[in-house]
Amino acid sequence: MKLKKKVKTHFTFVSKADMDTPGLMEPQNGCKDKSVNVFGSGNISMDVHTKRMGYMQGEALRVTAEVSNHSTRSAKPKFILYEKKSFFAQGHQSVSKKIILKEKSEAVASSAKETVTKVFSIPTELPPSILNCSIIKLEYKLRICLDVKFASNPEIKLPIVILPSFEVPAMKPPAAVGFGFNAFEDSDQAPCNTASQAQAAPQEVDPPPSYEVYSMYPSEYTSAL
Repeated sequence: MKLKKKVKTHFTFVSKADMDTPGLMEPQNGCKDKSVNVFGSGNISMDVHTKRMGYMQGEALRVTAEVSNHSTRSAKPKFILYEKKSFFAQGHQSVSKKIILKEKSEAVASSAKETVTKVFSIPTELPPSILNCSIIKLEYKLRICLDVKFASNPEIKLPIVILPSFEVPAMKPPAAVGFGFNAFEDSDQAPCNTASQAQAAPQEVDPPPSYEVYSMYPSEYTSAL
């Protein structure tokens, strides 16, 4: 009777970039309004913009948030880029989240309106998004929220798709093949002597005589031939 054995191993799954994702290169926008009722009054609104949804590894992600604070409380904008991993197997789902980047801005005072801009540098080692697999999904989201004391924080979530960067190293063209000084521009070897090249060059040969001229040659010459 053979004993059953269990083997466990880790592997890295790399998904092919799905360039057919709808809205991949379109601008992203989100709006949110919040009323302050506890320990204050008024209304806070936030309008968030990004250039597009898809970004390559190592690319800069620029986020602009327009905050209008018409309340009696201050509001501090926070920008968070996080990943969401989902695993699906036998009807079960496992989800985990992890913060990748986090930035804070100065608080927007009461009865003020400001435009806040943050630029994230996407890590080059960040794995690309996985959106076309039935058992694994790797998503990225940009979360923008306003930290308001003694009130629930309004927030906006925008999807971000990380694409693999295709970097092809620049190739130097081969040296030109030819004669003369141009063929030795990128070489340490000194050019050859042009005089010797001129001597070694083949000389032009006169064409053979015609039949009429050949018949006029002396008989001794023809007999020698």
